[in-house]
Amino acid sequence: MKSSKFNYELYFDLSPDLLCIAGYDGYFKKINPSVSNTLGYLMEELYSKSINDFVYHDDKDIKGRVREELTIQHLMIYDRR
Repeated sequence: MKSSKFNYELYFDLSPDLLCIAGYDGYFKKINPSVSNTLGYLMEELYSKSINDFVYHDDKDIKGRVREELTIQHLMIYDRR
């Protein structure tokens, strides 16, 4: 019988959606290729800079508040435009 385990790594890498895992330190921990391809940054650039460096200026305030709430509540998922 074939294994029915879902390959999250493959799903993450092949998804056309922009997916990432971010650390509480404000840096990307994992980024799928769609992020790099869509935004036009090299993977090395995305990993080497703070996430805040890629946030639109007018959104930085709300992003900071949401991040603070996540740090307090220890939630793992939130959506940004």
